[in-house]
Amino acid sequence: MTRAIPLTVAFFTLLTGSAIAENALHLQKLTNTKNCERCDLRNAGMVFANLVGVNLNGSNLSDANLSRANLTGSSLKQANLSRVSLLGADLSGVDLTDANLAGADLNGANLSGANLTRTNLTGADLRKANFTNAVL
Repeated sequence: MTRAIPLTVAFFTLLTGSAIAENALHLQKLTNTKNCERCDLRNAGMVFANLVGVNLNGSNLSDANLSRANLTGSSLKQANLSRVSLLGADLSGVDLTDANLAGADLNGANLSGANLTRTNLTGADLRKANFTNAVL
């Protein structure tokens, strides 16, 4: 039995990257269902996470680390992504309508085809970000 816990933690970490968040149950819900509307994922560490097609509408991801994460085709409508690190992340085709990305690090992020309608980008680092065919 003592081996089951470390293996579970190792498996969970492989699925999500670093498994640190304000609300571990919400992080687990996201991992298991790819649907976590209005979840509390503040400070979550999900570097290199595979989050293709997830639903995070209305969720709080402020101060999270999603560097190099793959969020292709995901929905983050009205999400709070303030001060989030999306360094080199793949956000192609993502719906960020009404999202808050104030102070976010989007350096080198791929936002091609993303919907950024009414998205707050105040103070965001947009260096080397790809906005090809994005809706601004």
